[in-house]
Amino acid sequence: MSEGAGYSSNPFNGTGGNPAGVDELGSPWTDWNPAQLGPSSPPNSGPDTTALGEFHLGQYINRMYLQAQTSVSIISNANIALFTPPGGGTPGPASNITQSLVSEILTGYQTSQCRDFINALAGSTRALAHGQIYPGPGNLADPAFGDYTQWQIEFCQPDSWKGYNVAFAASISPGAPFTMWRLDDEKIAYPIYGIIAQNKGQLRKHPGFFNICIHKGLSAAGTQPGGPNNTPDYGNPDDIVKAATNWPQFNWVIYHACIRPSFWMLQALQDIENLPGAMAPTLLRDSYGHSVPNIRWSTQMAQIAGGRYQSGAEPTSNSPSSHDRLRNVYAELGTTMASMIVTFPTVWAHLIGQLLYYMGEDNIVFGSDSLWYGGPQWQIDALWRFQIPDQIQDKWNYPSLDDNAKRKILGLNSARLYGLQGRTARAVGTRGSAYKQGDLPDYASFMQPGSPIDTVLHGPGYPTPITPASLLPDDNFTKMRKDYAEMGLGRSNTRFGWIRNRA
Repeated sequence: MSEGAGYSSNPFNGTGGNPAGVDELGSPWTDWNPAQLGPSSPPNSGPDTTALGEFHLGQYINRMYLQAQTSVSIISNANIALFTPPGGGTPGPASNITQSLVSEILTGYQTSQCRDFINALAGSTRALAHGQIYPGPGNLADPAFGDYTQWQIEFCQPDSWKGYNVAFAASISPGAPFTMWRLDDEKIAYPIYGIIAQNKGQLRKHPGFFNICIHKGLSAAGTQPGGPNNTPDYGNPDDIVKAATNWPQFNWVIYHACIRPSFWMLQALQDIENLPGAMAPTLLRDSYGHSVPNIRWSTQMAQIAGGRYQSGAEPTSNSPSSHDRLRNVYAELGTTMASMIVTFPTVWAHLIGQLLYYMGEDNIVFGSDSLWYGGPQWQIDALWRFQIPDQIQDKWNYPSLDDNAKRKILGLNSARLYGLQGRTARAVGTRGSAYKQGDLPDYASFMQPGSPIDTVLHGPGYPTPITPASLLPDDNFTKMRKDYAEMGLGRSNTRFGWIRNRA
């Protein structure tokens, strides 16, 4: 965040369900990262995607791989945009996939193309790509794409999946206006999970294919206890127990650690310290009788994942109790850590302490949400330097945030989730090397207007003409092809013929 952009205080301070006030440094808007965010932030989107600007693909490469200690990044996307009818009008929910895609910043197909472009430049796997979750029977029979989940598998080869409960992305039937959704809806969400599960052969090439990354949190408007929006489709964790239990083969990576406050963490501080404006109950008692400060939605999610949430502990929640630890539930830290580690460090100390206490150091993963806040290095440094204060750790029995835990959170846990195994270092281009000579010397020409990647990023967000997934017949050859892929045999582009050997 920046003090610029025409605001004298954080634009989320006192708006969108957040209380008004100052942060722990006494300011209505302390910079999160003053070194990289300028007066036009947030966000400094700059000119078009492949022109100079913070959201330029070249700047992404610069921020992620040249200015930061980033080995591998995950390029994400958001299907939260509303569709504006041709000729103007009031934006509203889309009623088919095409309408949704043309309204997005970055589509799943564009994400996959950026991943491939970066990896070709690097000569190794430096980028991974999210596919997009569009739930509902209607999105299995889209008029243009057919089964859109299967279409993405065929044409985008996603490394994992990203979904937004709060997005108007679910279709109950073809042509129906898209709606918000929840993870445990058997009629809306489960058919999409089934498609992903049926394609388990993708795990050979994309080990993170069963990682279901879900945006939850950053949603304070009307979501207070008893509020009309305090529901799973707006981000609360009431739907996690059933979904994670019914689909144990998936890793449920809950983005933003399910934090309720949005970009301004004063409410969490009020609740922790029982300040004026605190919302009861300010302590959340688990099924073992241990109580911790109630950081709305995040504390409950941590107790759910730890198998220690007692139904009714959060009075307005409809979540069932969690009796067993859900080892397939993970907390991701994007934006959440950035919005508190500098400006609300007490909140961060409690949050990371609770995640360690209930979920363990193996189930927390770093996320930066860069380039929204510049590059990720300032967040990497901040996490590495942070220590939970002794008085907080001792009073609430939080584990230590030691160097081993930090290494896991910063990368080793995600490396495990995505099957990124280390290899013996060998010179680039030599036999046995994990890397090949990349195309970086040709980067400048590759980024010119009219180049293939420029055309993709300025296009509609999908290849044209569209080949719908429904055109792939569901016959014996298709079934055999899936078995063939699961055996690791894959596709072949070998060209057979005579080769003339000149003397």
